[in-house]
Amino acid sequence: AQAAIDAATWDGAANVLPLQYEFASDLKGVIGAFNINTNEWCKQYIFKRCRFLGSKHASSIITLMFLAQWHGFKFGFYLTFFLEFLLVDVEARLRKRAAPLRDMLYKSAGTAFLYDYGVCLPLRQFVTHFGYLPFETMYFAPTMAMFNHVLWWPMAVAGVFLLLDLTVLPRPPRPPPATAADDDKKRK
Repeated sequence: AQAAIDAATWDGAANVLPLQYEFASDLKGVIGAFNINTNEWCKQYIFKRCRFLGSKHASSIITLMFLAQWHGFKFGFYLTFFLEFLLVDVEARLRKRAAPLRDMLYKSAGTAFLYDYGVCLPLRQFVTHFGYLPFETMYFAPTMAMFNHVLWWPMAVAGVFLLLDLTVLPRPPRPPPATAADDDKKRK
């Protein structure tokens, strides 16, 4: 009986991973560290059930709109979850474009650390705080006042980058397909 008690993990009710939340270098890390049980439930019962749509973006939007409605009918909830979708998408696109730089810096542990925590972490923290502003204010007028205070530049930068990425910029190179030798290396 004592062995079972000693083997217990005691984290069944944990819903936040504070260190991962604070020090994640990307938005997916933040999202994965907060409201863990709700996110898992939404992934299993909403996101995956929207597969018939054939689009991860559509499944994500439906899931996020469900979460906004779950929180209530205030303007800020819907805008926060829309910004989450937009900013995660922009971040993924930006990371693809920065992959050659990241790969070059990851050759050394020191430069990888500087890239993750000197560039990505501060940028992620700023974007996270900006994206959560509407959740805090909840109403249209205070949200617009705060966005006006920062001159909308985070939205402008994200919007311009997304527009350029979709229309003007050349497609980033795709990574080469994995080989059996690559699979063997991963297993070791």
